[in-house]
Amino acid sequence: LCTWGHGSRGELGLSTMTSGGTLAPPTMVEVESLRGRSLRSVSCGKFFTAILTAGSGEVYTFGDLHGRDGTPLGPRVVSQLRGEPVATVACGSVHIVALTEAGFVYSWGSGIYGRLGHGN
Repeated sequence: LCTWGHGSRGELGLSTMTSGGTLAPPTMVEVESLRGRSLRSVSCGKFFTAILTAGSGEVYTFGDLHGRDGTPLGPRVVSQLRGEPVATVACGSVHIVALTEAGFVYSWGSGIYGRLGHGN
């Protein structure tokens, strides 16, 4: 996986963040837990990125997504989806939606204007 652009909030998945108007050049994102695995898809939000692995259907996120543990650097698996192979993942500007292979839909992030579909 190669990422580039503004990385001031960890959205590039690199171990460092860019500052000001600095653009990061295309850079390989290496994640030990993903070594040797294929990726199925990548989706980007405003300040974060989600990746979906092929085969196991695990979702990893990095960057500044509302509700993260306050640590924006480094791709981390979405532990709430473990055991639920994901078929596809999509990012809005401030939210993520995942469709599992079993047909269940999960959403998280900012629910303003009802975008998460949680009824609030």
